[in-house]
Amino acid sequence: MKTKVSILIISTLFMLNLNAQNYTQSSGTVTQSGMTYSSSTNDVSAVKLTGGTFTLSTSSISSSGASTSSDSSSFYGLNAGVLALNGSSVINLDSSNVTTTGTGANGVFAYGTGSITLIGDTIHCTGQFAHGIMCSGGGKITATNLVASTTNTNGAVIATDRGSGTITVTGGTYSTSGTDSPGIYSTGVITVSNATVTATNAECSVIEGSNSVLLNNVILSGAGTKRRGVVLMQSMSGDAEGDQAVFTMTGGSLTQATGPLFLVSNAAGHIALNGVTVSVTSDTLLKAAADQWGTSGSNGGFAWLTANGQSMTGDVICDAISKARVILTNNSHLTGAINAANTALLDSVVVDATSTWALTANSYVSYIVDPLITGSMVSNITGNGFNVYYNTTLNSSLGGLSYSLLNGGCLLPVGSTCPTGINNITNEAAIISCFPNPTTGIFIINKGSANTTNYDIVVYNAHGDLILHDMNSKTVDLSKYADGIYYVRITTDEKTYINKKIILIR
Repeated sequence: MKTKVSILIISTLFMLNLNAQNYTQSSGTVTQSGMTYSSSTNDVSAVKLTGGTFTLSTSSISSSGASTSSDSSSFYGLNAGVLALNGSSVINLDSSNVTTTGTGANGVFAYGTGSITLIGDTIHCTGQFAHGIMCSGGGKITATNLVASTTNTNGAVIATDRGSGTITVTGGTYSTSGTDSPGIYSTGVITVSNATVTATNAECSVIEGSNSVLLNNVILSGAGTKRRGVVLMQSMSGDAEGDQAVFTMTGGSLTQATGPLFLVSNAAGHIALNGVTVSVTSDTLLKAAADQWGTSGSNGGFAWLTANGQSMTGDVICDAISKARVILTNNSHLTGAINAANTALLDSVVVDATSTWALTANSYVSYIVDPLITGSMVSNITGNGFNVYYNTTLNSSLGGLSYSLLNGGCLLPVGSTCPTGINNITNEAAIISCFPNPTTGIFIINKGSANTTNYDIVVYNAHGDLILHDMNSKTVDLSKYADGIYYVRITTDEKTYINKKIILIR
């Protein structure tokens, strides 16, 4: 009886000891649940696949060992808590907990032909150079409803590195608190939907080389001493090829507590915002300029910022070796100055007929496309007493002329001054207004407190074509025209008033 009890105890201890060891697999298909795997040895992962399929649920995985090479950790997943390494290895992890504490100990890593699917897991990494979920060499991770965090330096919570990789995230909460630990670092293709990503001491996101970040309904925020939000760059380290970075965001919110919201440097950065709630604590929306990367004198940035149904506040800044292009479409609005210091190598702005730009300082543009000009007036740019200066050689369609802006200021050639008397245009809708707006066809002119007897009414369509001209009328009938956006100019004895838009909907 005593011998049987001893054998039972030894057998039980042996099984528990096996259960607490690291797990490796090179082939076959294995499914487990309720397991505990761990590693305290340097450069050894708690779970490592070099082939086959491993499905693990409701389990605990921990690693306390360190990496002897931070590059090998970032490039090949050395010492990761969970590692799918080549061999078409597939890991499915569900409702499990991954914790790593060692230097370079990434949480979950897919390399080469390895792929990992994560559902409802928790990942927590506290070591330097330790990322939350990470791919390189073409690896693939699909993550749904995770809670993931890193707390040390140089550890983005969602990241790819040398050789690219694909990460698709849906739902969940992701956070970093260490310096140089962005929320997202992409040298590959990263797509995030319906998630929250927060970096409290680093950039929101960094894109290196010809790679991308695509966000849908994501709450993305950054802060800290780096003083920049979303960075699009080429570091020249060899970790990423090309210089055409892409950042696309639809819905959600984008917040940066310090520095420019976007920085493009030593690369071309393509930025598209579609209905995003944008908050910039600094005064700079976009900066294209040389920074810490590349060869001095040839490391400027070329930034495209396309806004679709987007409201933005902040300035656009370019240095002497950089370029910027701002495109406002589909009822977008920008409040800020563009190239106020007149330093840009080249810059341009597109303001379509449905969009507006309000100046906060004088601006200098090489090209200006689609300003809504009727006669000598621009009705979709509010000057607020400031001017937009344009290059006459590159804007031949403007004829070298000066045009008045709403609420004071001019669109005029570089080196010119606003002609006397051109700034008598206002958009004081409270004085003279049009209602109802939107209208089904007929709207009424309300003179309000304007001290005038005679006034002239002109209506233009969204293309700037004059469609109606009337004198001293109280009603305007657009019922025979197509649904859409129209612009009204009302001239009295003293001033010209603009009601920016009349929307015709039937």
